[in-house]
Amino acid sequence: MVIFERSRLTTTEFDAFVDLPENAERLFEYIAGRAVEVRTNPYMVAIAGRILGEIYIYLKSNDIGHLTTEAGGYMVDGERYAPDVAFISYAR
Repeated sequence: MVIFERSRLTTTEFDAFVDLPENAERLFEYIAGRAVEVRTNPYMVAIAGRILGEIYIYLKSNDIGHLTTEAGGYMVDGERYAPDVAFISYAR
């Protein structure tokens, strides 16, 4: 669900919006100047868990980077994302 569809937010405005008490239990990404609420459900969580588990098993034998979840939060080309599963190589 996109919040603030009509106007572009600055990153400062986005941060202030996310920090509002009513948004404490919600997850947002900053995409193209908009606050986009990220929704989840048990099926999506199960898939992310399986993907995370498989990558974790591989990384135990091949120490090539870091594995995180949505709590890691990432900025890519000025956009802010909360990926269900993310990997960052040491080479990066």
